[in-house]
Amino acid sequence: MLNYNFSTGGSTPFGDNLLNKTTTTDGNGNKSITFTDKKGRMLLSRKANSGESSKADTYYVYDDKDRLVRVIPPGASWNDSELVFTYQYTNNDLVSQKKVPGKAYEAFEYNNRDLPVKYQDPILRANSNRWMGSKYDDYGRLTQKGVYASGSGDGMTLSNTIIENMYSTATSGIEIDKLKTSKVQVFTAADPVVTPWAANGVIQTTFNYDAYGRVSSMTGNNHTNLGNASAESINYGYDHGDNILTETRSSAHSAGTTGYVNTRQFDDWGRLAQTRQNLNSGGDKIISELSYTDKDQLAWKKIGNGLQQIDYSYLQNGILSSINGASALSGSTFPVSNMLTGFSTPTFPATTDDLFRQVLEYNSLTGGLSGTSQNSGNIGQMIWQVKGRAAQAYGFTYDYLDRLTTSRYTNYTAAGGIDPVDYYGESMNFESCATPGVGKYHLHHPQRHGKGCLQLYKHHH
Repeated sequence: MLNYNFSTGGSTPFGDNLLNKTTTTDGNGNKSITFTDKKGRMLLSRKANSGESSKADTYYVYDDKDRLVRVIPPGASWNDSELVFTYQYTNNDLVSQKKVPGKAYEAFEYNNRDLPVKYQDPILRANSNRWMGSKYDDYGRLTQKGVYASGSGDGMTLSNTIIENMYSTATSGIEIDKLKTSKVQVFTAADPVVTPWAANGVIQTTFNYDAYGRVSSMTGNNHTNLGNASAESINYGYDHGDNILTETRSSAHSAGTTGYVNTRQFDDWGRLAQTRQNLNSGGDKIISELSYTDKDQLAWKKIGNGLQQIDYSYLQNGILSSINGASALSGSTFPVSNMLTGFSTPTFPATTDDLFRQVLEYNSLTGGLSGTSQNSGNIGQMIWQVKGRAAQAYGFTYDYLDRLTTSRYTNYTAAGGIDPVDYYGESMNFESCATPGVGKYHLHHPQRHGKGCLQLYKHHH
């Protein structure tokens, strides 16, 4: 293991008995190993196979104030500027520059309260060296955000305001310090940063609150009706658990006014049980009905006013094992399930004639299909069926980093079929794509690709 010098980039091996090593082995035998120093700083994170013959190392480098200054991913070196993460700091330990792989650096400046007041990304820097500026009130709340013009800290000025927040000036009551009005500039494709504040219009929203400090209503214009200050209105109703029970909305636009009411019901555990919608006073339609297991997992869901019921099954460790059961759909139906005792079954009629099913196999695979048994939570096989069609399947294999290495498609009831295989490089980039009968093409020849393979480009990220 290497010990990097943060100022020079040079490296030397660590001496004996200077680091702590922690190893975690997953169900597939692959290892996650971390090395920490006596200060508790993680210096190396290693992923390896069971015998540690294959490994991928990520190094973490700190400065003399124990601040993270560089992260070197697997396969990269100190000088690979496009592959490493780098960070610079102010004297009071705030990030002043950040560089991530495949992107030029981002810059940050702060006021004397350590609030970020200026930000610049590569696009702003290339566009006349612009900065985005943020202004705050005495309580540290954002009041304005836009294109920086001049000044510094709290005294800066903006040449174009993009966001403006106004807070209640009340000295008593529930609205003290609450956000009352929010303004957001309407952008154009031409140059949203330069266009003056009012030229394209501003979407303005006013907030009202109930006796418990919750938003009770919102009113304002919308992007299709900027001149109408009440074109958009939303009213909320709550239960004593602060769940939104009703949402009543009216939206005025060029074609008229659309109104709808969303009504929600929750069970005794605060979980969403039913959602209804009434559009333009046309009567309630049940959008969804939900039931849960005693582990808070979704047991079934009814959709489309009860037209379809979707059932979910899980393994003992809580991961999803099937949707609508494992049996073939031809002529089969699935009974209404109710896995939470005491939760009433919906009164509306519901069909159990399923249109789709899916089975996820992990460490117990179906014979005759590809894929390798997975004991770490990866999916080994996926079988699905649309009613009226034969079942279809994918088999998956992974490397020691849990990256997908092969994905083989087959028709469940037929031999052969499409066989695409995708290989990944150590930095989790596509390296090649192969389809039987076509051949294997590397990504630096993106113009040559066979049927069944995506046209891929090698891209480090």
